[in-house]
Order: sequence, then C-alpha cells, then structure tokens
Amino acid sequence: MICLDTSFLIDILKNDLKAVRKLREYTGRPLCSTAINYFELVLGANMKGYAKEAEQAKSMFSQLSDVLLLDTESAEAGAKILARLAKKGETIGQNDCLIAGIMAHNRVKHIITRNKKDFSKIQGISVIDY
Repeated sequence: MICLDTSFLIDILKNDLKAVRKLREYTGRPLCSTAINYFELVLGANMKGYAKEAEQAKSMFSQLSDVLLLDTESAEAGAKILARLAKKGETIGQNDCLIAGIMAHNRVKHIITRNKKDFSKIQGISVIDY
C-alpha cells in the first residue's frame, strides 16, 4: 500500500501535470491516506472558503483503498518518531509525525509527497517524489 500525502493530494486536486502522471503510475495499486491528511485538506479548503474543494477532497478520499485512522498505537509510534528526531537535533511538523506514526502502525512503507525534506528523515519510510 502507498500513502498519499497532503501535498500530493492538493496537486491532484489542482490537476498538476507531474502529480497526475505520478498517480497514473500507481493505477491499480492500493492507495491510502490518513485522517490527518484529510484534516489538512479540509482545513485548508475551509480556511480559504473553498466549499467546492472541500467536497472534492471528500470525494477523493472515498475512492482510496483505505483511510488510515489515528489511534493510540499510531499516536505512540508518531511520538517515538518525533522523540528520536529531536534527540538527533532534527525537527519536522507534528502532523507529519502523526502521519508517519499511522503509517508505521499500519505497516505502510511508501509515501508520495513533495515534502521529501521532512519525510526522508523518518526511518522506515520510502519517499516517492514527483
């Protein structure tokens, strides 16, 4: 299974050519995202007053193989990731750590994102950029 990050999902909604091409490469493979990514998409749309985009995000998520949820095990995995990074003097956003924790708990190893800088710091995650 491959996780789709918020940056990628936004680019898909914008019909970004590179993102659309990348999505086509993975047609037929199980694709997922997380409740955190959904939150980020809907928050962004609502903050800008884009009701249509919020509905598009909802529709997009209904087409995924799975939407992975934040539970206590995922939260614990995310906290451990953030603590390990902090001990090495590295930082990434808390939402990205939660996404990574959800992925780790669900044994998802790959993420499609433009945020290579942050996700590449996380052991066990393979970043697919575009």
